[in-house]
Parts: sequence; structure tokens; C-alpha cells
Amino acid sequence: ARHSAPKLVAPTARADDLVLAVDTMLKGLPQGWGAITVEELAADLGERPDLVLIDIRTQAEIDRSGSIEAENALAIPIEELAARRAEWPAESEASIVAYSGSGHRSTIAMTILRTYGYTNARSLKGGLGAWVEAGYPVAQVPAP
Repeated sequence: ARHSAPKLVAPTARADDLVLAVDTMLKGLPQGWGAITVEELAADLGERPDLVLIDIRTQAEIDRSGSIEAENALAIPIEELAARRAEWPAESEASIVAYSGSGHRSTIAMTILRTYGYTNARSLKGGLGAWVEAGYPVAQVPAP
């Protein structure tokens, strides 16, 4: 009798599993790794119109707190980041800054981007909270 090779089913990673794995990995990295300060981001936005800013908060958070204006701004919730890869910049060398409310989720997003080969992905240290606290402008979403 012939034996057939066992059929291996590749595990499909759920978005939550990916976020959890990256979060665990980040706990071992040096403090400040891949971070950009609000002052550095404000300067970069003024000097580099090609910079891609990715807001990885939920739409409800954006509606409630507003967002940072940029020429190349995307809003992709962290849970959808990998699934919406087609929206990312085509060039792996693109300058990308991810931000969240406090900087935690954006560090996860930055790591996901780097895992996919984006060498210049960074995370906004302190997130939108630090941006607002430093007195930088926030674009409010118009009420329907």
C-alpha cells in the first residue's frame, strides 16, 4: 500500500495573534527603539512631504480626538494593518511614521511594517497624546 504524505495545513494567524506576538517581542527591545519624538515629526512633516503618516487608531478614536494632518496620511486600525497592506507605500524605503493614542499600538504597527521589510518605519513616541500636549495642531473630523 502506498502512503501519502500527511497534509499540513498552514496555520492562519489572526490579527490579534500577530499583535500579541509583536507585543511580546517588543518587551525585550531597548527603550526608545524606532521612536520619533513629536518635535522630530513636526519638523519632518514640514520638510518631507513624502513622509507617510499612518494613524492606527479606531475610527471612533479618530472621531473623538481628531488626527495629525499630513500630505500623505492614512487611517488603518492596527487590527486591519496587515490585511490592508495594499494601501502601504510601494517602496520599502519609504519614510513611515505610525501613531496611536499613547504610542503603544504604533510601536506594534512599526514592528509589523519592519517585519514586511519597511526599513524606515518609526513610531510616534507618546502618540497623539504627546502631540496634543506639546501644542501641535489636530484636525477635527467634521460632525455629520
